Amino acid sequence: MQRRDILTLSTLGAIGSTGCLAELGRDRASAPNEDGTDTDIDIDITGADTVDVRFAGVYAADRDREFIDGEYLVLRNDADDAVDVSGYAVAYPDDRTYRITDLVLEPGAQFVLASRDGSDATLLTSPPAYLRYAGFDDELPVLGDGGTVRVRNAAGARVSAAHYENGGCDGGSVTDDAGDSIECLHGRP
Repeated sequence: MQRRDILTLSTLGAIGSTGCLAELGRDRASAPNEDGTDTDIDIDITGADTVDVRFAGVYAADRDREFIDGEYLVLRNDADDAVDVSGYAVAYPDDRTYRITDLVLEPGAQFVLASRDGSDATLLTSPPAYLRYAGFDDELPVLGDGGTVRVRNAAGARVSAAHYENGGCDGGSVTDDAGDSIECLHGRP
């Protein structure tokens, strides 16, 4: 067993025994359209106050890390109020989609979406981090070396997008729609 796995199991055991780790329901990948495609319709969202959920990192390399192994992305609520992200859809560059269910992000809370299988959980830190697994079981990378990941609200309006190259936060770059660099909240290698 790797050192990281032992630390994770120890941490999860300690957190779980004190009631700080709660299991969440799982939602599998689903396409936002009935025909199975992800139509890239951009509905204009005006004003900075309407964009409450933003990317805080795209970790596209399928490797071991201190926080979480494998490919994952991070969204954060940058608003002063809680945001109900139930029904939001995360569209991957390879046309897969994950729909978020039953989740309200408190101000500053993180939503961490891993590409593979695992047990969904909530780390009740302040603010909390919600860990969900998309359940894409392929051996192939879902994020790949570069591309664009988009988040749409329940009405289909694009809320946020992250463009990444060379593995994103795993050694490359990540930018938002305006071309501004994304901070990579969980660090870089």
